[in-house]
Amino acid sequence: MGESGMGLACGQDPRLVKQISQWVRATVKIPVFIKLTPNTTDIVSLAKAAYEGNASGVSAINTVSGLMDTRVDGTPWPSVGRNRYTTYGGVSGNAIRPLGLRAVTAIAKALPGFPIFGIGGVDSANVALQYLRGGASAVQ
Repeated sequence: MGESGMGLACGQDPRLVKQISQWVRATVKIPVFIKLTPNTTDIVSLAKAAYEGNASGVSAINTVSGLMDTRVDGTPWPSVGRNRYTTYGGVSGNAIRPLGLRAVTAIAKALPGFPIFGIGGVDSANVALQYLRGGASAVQ
């Protein structure tokens, strides 16, 4: 729903990240972790906005925008219905690990001590340690 200022669109705007963090923080008494999109040029500014909005921490990262496939004739796959509609989806898992590690280390450097959940391709103890050594407080 990016066209109406929801979802990805508000997740890319530090002002909105801060504002939403403040709204949620004012409403609940439990920890609030803001899940950050990697589909931005500056994920650190988003983390700083969550911090300034009194979030308990951040989760880095959410899925990366991608397109599954295109056929030889140029049509996208998957495509649905008579008009063969498709949409971009979220790439996750091992494919985004380097992006997740980069985001975690950049945020940890900019906001020392601010809790970060490291996300993206955590498939072994070794990878979990990479995230933890990079500054994550926990992994998902």
